[in-house]
Amino acid sequence: MYKYLIILFCLSAAACSEQNSNSQSITNNWAYQPQNHSDVLDEQCQPIIVKYQELLKGVKRQDTAYISLVANEMKFQLDSFATMDLSKDTLLNNEMKAGFQNIAAELEAVIYSNGMGDESELKISVNMCTIQILNLLGKIGYNKQQVYIFQTEDIVLEDGLYWFALQKNAPNPYQPNQKKEVEAIYILQEK
Repeated sequence: MYKYLIILFCLSAAACSEQNSNSQSITNNWAYQPQNHSDVLDEQCQPIIVKYQELLKGVKRQDTAYISLVANEMKFQLDSFATMDLSKDTLLNNEMKAGFQNIAAELEAVIYSNGMGDESELKISVNMCTIQILNLLGKIGYNKQQVYIFQTEDIVLEDGLYWFALQKNAPNPYQPNQKKEVEAIYILQEK
């Protein structure tokens, strides 16, 4: 009898450990680095955050024209940021420029999947754009406002779909028929 209890205990401990490591790897996508914080960098990222929130509104409303408009405007902003030297730290400056390029590439995917009318691909593209923006905000130690991170299940992606907002509760853009707001599961600025 005790052998079975020990085996059951070991299996449950392994399952919990696997769940913790999966959660840890997810948050590593946007590891927060407060030592890189600068008010100037926070200000430069504000337009990206505002446009991203507009992109989520378009996804929630399933408005393809608005999604294309906002994604193209974001790409234009990112192109102008990529030429600026925003930090005296060369390594951080290069990481920021790479972050801008990564976000722009994901926005290209948003525009493409939106144009194809493939809702599943659009959700995946917006999810990847979310992860790239969170990665950038984490790298620069963004702390002008709390950034709340949300997750919803998805049949295609094992880890689900992510989005972020500046409030603790927000509507789920990936499920337009869901009226109830969702509570955040992470805060960017928490380790």
